Amino acid sequence: MSDPSLEILRRRIAETDQRLLDAVADRLEVAREIGRRKRAEGLPLRDYSVEREVVDRWIARLDRARVSAERAEGLVRWMIEEATIAQESLPGSPPRPTERSDVVVVGGLGQMGYWMSEFFRAAGHSVTIVDPRPPAESFPFRVRAKLREAVDGADLIVIATPMRVAAGVYQELREVGSRATIFDILSVKAPVVPAIHAGVRAGLSIASAHPLFGPGTRSLFGRNLIVLDCGDRGAADRVEAIFTPTALRITRLPLETHDALMSDVLGLPHLVSLLFARTLQHGTHSPSELGRGATTSFRRLLEVSELVARENPELVGDIQTLNPDSADLLRRLQGALVDLARAVESGESARYAALLGEGRKFLERSTAAT
Repeated sequence: MSDPSLEILRRRIAETDQRLLDAVADRLEVAREIGRRKRAEGLPLRDYSVEREVVDRWIARLDRARVSAERAEGLVRWMIEEATIAQESLPGSPPRPTERSDVVVVGGLGQMGYWMSEFFRAAGHSVTIVDPRPPAESFPFRVRAKLREAVDGADLIVIATPMRVAAGVYQELREVGSRATIFDILSVKAPVVPAIHAGVRAGLSIASAHPLFGPGTRSLFGRNLIVLDCGDRGAADRVEAIFTPTALRITRLPLETHDALMSDVLGLPHLVSLLFARTLQHGTHSPSELGRGATTSFRRLLEVSELVARENPELVGDIQTLNPDSADLLRRLQGALVDLARAVESGESARYAALLGEGRKFLERSTAAT
């Protein structure tokens, strides 16, 4: 019997593809049904132990087909993310609360403020936005220009203003004497730490949070949220409970530890991306020449740098200039550049290899911890 023709093999591939597509569609429908059951029983959307079991199962099964663990995990995490999106997209998602709350979002016409407003509205809460800017026509939320007009009777107040404005909002809430649970979503906390402590001493119920994702986020799967304890554990508990039913990974930290962590995980990527761009800018090669000679690692760095360059310049600037730990970050960055320069200028590859080995060991530990 002769070997099957190329056309026959291609038809078999097409048939296999169709079965895979049907299986994906069936898996997503099952995921939606799981989402309905979770909502009915008041369970969180994401179960990390089950997720780990699914990932391990895919890695083990695909290993038999000689698919690497890295690719297998990438494939199954895509499947898990799509399932999560399907569950989050169910009518009424996220899960509706047992009690409807009055939520005020200060700065709700900004990008993350609007994201927060939509999040709470989808959860069944009543949302009022406080913002001095006029809203567009047919805007879906009530908008008040003055804080005092909106906070009376509020259950929850979210501060989503620019960092340089937020301390004044905390002060005004302290003067009003609000009984609501209050939290901000600032990327750097130093500008509001004194105001937060003053508010807690005055009896306000204050926590703080940092969504480590942007306003264009489609799904909360795999995203991180930091909830900060500001001295009122009950307030931090209430803020954490708001996001527990979602697919977010929530980390609880003391307020004072936040900015040092953000200098590394937020400030450093921004600085390195800008350093990458400015080094190329002052080089001798045109963008077209760089494109023709681009390596895989170059393209990856270029993609990250382009994303950073498109971010809100005022926000990115404040993340660097308002964080008191940025000075230490810059010193460490300068020191690392000096070490690398000495290794390269020495002409000794062993010296450079030693730095590379030290970096690899640290990165392997960091990857294992995530």
